[in-house]
Amino acid sequence: MVMVGVSSKAVVIAPILLRRSNMFARNRLQRHYSNTARLSGILHHEWIVEGKVVSNTEIDKRRTVLFLHGLLGNGKNLRSPAKRLTLAHPSLSALVIDLRGHGLSHQPHTANTTQRPSTPASPHTIQNCAQDIIETVQALNLTGTDHSPIGVVGHSLGGRCALQYTHQLLKQQQRQPDGTSTTATSTTVCSPKHTWLLDTVPGEAHGSVAQVVNAISSVPMPVKNKKELVRILTQEKGLDLAIASWMTTNLKKSQSDVGFEFIFDLDVAQSILDDFPNQDFCGMVQDCLVAAQGGNKIHLVMAGKNSAWTEDIIAQLQQMNSTMADHSRLEMVSLPKAGHWVHIDDLEGLMNVLERGFE
Repeated sequence: MVMVGVSSKAVVIAPILLRRSNMFARNRLQRHYSNTARLSGILHHEWIVEGKVVSNTEIDKRRTVLFLHGLLGNGKNLRSPAKRLTLAHPSLSALVIDLRGHGLSHQPHTANTTQRPSTPASPHTIQNCAQDIIETVQALNLTGTDHSPIGVVGHSLGGRCALQYTHQLLKQQQRQPDGTSTTATSTTVCSPKHTWLLDTVPGEAHGSVAQVVNAISSVPMPVKNKKELVRILTQEKGLDLAIASWMTTNLKKSQSDVGFEFIFDLDVAQSILDDFPNQDFCGMVQDCLVAAQGGNKIHLVMAGKNSAWTEDIIAQLQQMNSTMADHSRLEMVSLPKAGHWVHIDDLEGLMNVLERGFE
């Protein structure tokens, strides 16, 4: 693991005080949740506690870390780091979320299970993805200074959503035009103390991403089986075997129960992908560092084998960080052994980065 920044000294994360407030004691019965999103309009999610996926959790006893997957993925992709983190820190719970148009959030639950709800309203932008997350967190009563998620971990697209989530919440907490401060209430979602961005490269998506989206968009659905999908993607569409195999994890039984179809909504995924260049990634990082006033930290975890991390991008981030009074609020770490899927290629290195936030 290589620390990247303007100083050669390792970044030390200050201990986090996990506080509780008696004012929430009366709400304990309301803070016991199922692992399925049965409230209309919220994203599908699952709880992980002490290394296990659980049917419910009593969040009064734990602080929550959100986990957000990448494009064309689903929450299950990040189960491994979520399980490892909650095993190492039993005081934490993980909330693993399916983003809009992905996983089971493509068909979210409602109180009336006979209705099939529509995909969240367009436009399908990163900003609206982040708003979905905020509304889901709020609907689950993860609010107030003692219960708002303490951290958010996002891989690739999930990192963009994590940054947008933190940015939107910090902006909401900034001073009002009349000079008064925004006061957090029991229904306010507060900004996380830590935001981890896993191989989230600023700017346009790499050309290979568009190639994958184009390839899977041209596959006739349903497919007979997973083996057939791999054959089509590798032999006819020219995709790498590893990517083709990964795509089989995004299949479900077709509605006609004949063959398989993708679990995500390709139109939504394409719209989100088109929004990548519109996100002012570096500007938002800077805004977060300034607005946080030392209370929040951003951790940028870069895959050492990902050539998209150019010298210019790294230099821009380092230059921006050098203007901050406290350089430790932005941690830039390179995992030399890892490709884009850092949570698979170097899980140990990633866990070292995550767990430093809770030392």
